[in-house]
Amino acid sequence: MQEKRARFTVALAERGALASQACTWAGVRAAPALLVDEDEFTARVIDPQHPAPDGSPGELEQLWGEPWFVWEATSSTLGVNLAFISAQGAGNTVFGADAEASEQNGRLLLRLAPVTARTVWETMWVLSHGGGDAGGGAGGDGPREVLDVPQTGSHQLPPPDLPVTR
Repeated sequence: MQEKRARFTVALAERGALASQACTWAGVRAAPALLVDEDEFTARVIDPQHPAPDGSPGELEQLWGEPWFVWEATSSTLGVNLAFISAQGAGNTVFGADAEASEQNGRLLLRLAPVTARTVWETMWVLSHGGGDAGGGAGGDGPREVLDVPQTGSHQLPPPDLPVTR
């Protein structure tokens, strides 16, 4: 229910829907994950002047055009190995092989998923503090999770619907 006045709009929402409605109103939305051929990605890591793949969406063109710092966050204790790109104006991206997309396309494809600086920081905190609640902690049973992804020791990715804001 909304009551309109000359300069103000009042919206009433159920508590459970408030965050979703506020984000919709503010235009907050998830940035899409991008799939890139591993050979193209490797060529870009080796040569910053390597052009973006033909037909790349704008988000990939922007990422491709920025200077990259590629790095990993690893915890042998937790069995976690996450790979990141820090790309100045294009922000932070986590990346790794997308097994399902690779199988469907018959070639190795990497999923590049934008993440916030806060997500990177919190991930580093989880890894450096032995997991805490997010990682199951010492002596925990079952797979550990970072960024809501069960970790197995190889490059892992957040799910494609991981919410992202910058």
